[in-house]
Amino acid sequence: MNIKLEDCPYCGPSCTTWNYDMQYCRKSSPAIEIRQRVERDIYDERLRQISDEGWSLANDDRHTAGELACAAACYAIAGALPGEAARVYKRYWPWDKRWFKPKSLNTSSPGGARRDLVRAAALIVAEIERLDRAAALAISQGANT
Repeated sequence: MNIKLEDCPYCGPSCTTWNYDMQYCRKSSPAIEIRQRVERDIYDERLRQISDEGWSLANDDRHTAGELACAAACYAIAGALPGEAARVYKRYWPWDKRWFKPKSLNTSSPGGARRDLVRAAALIVAEIERLDRAAALAISQGANT
């Protein structure tokens, strides 16, 4: 990829994030707005999982065998390859089937694929948060011994 530091239509000739080949600037208003919307949607989904579904941080902390990541993978596959969702679900879904509710399989649901990918991302965030809490606990327990 050839990155040139001139001619950014958003920032001017001194832009350090302008990619000439792709005609894209990470600082451009459209790119920032899209990224902020995606981040907000993932954050909102994470909050929905906690408040509406009742999946507390303590509950997440009990899933130490990769369940959150596997659930995320199932939603990601459903969003990206709906035809593979059933096969992947049967093999990797970690919980009761009533909790697997992909929107992309419902063709009358506009935006279903995106919705499933947002769910997947929120579940990945939950797994990363769980790992970070476990690491912090291990450090604090090590400091106390």
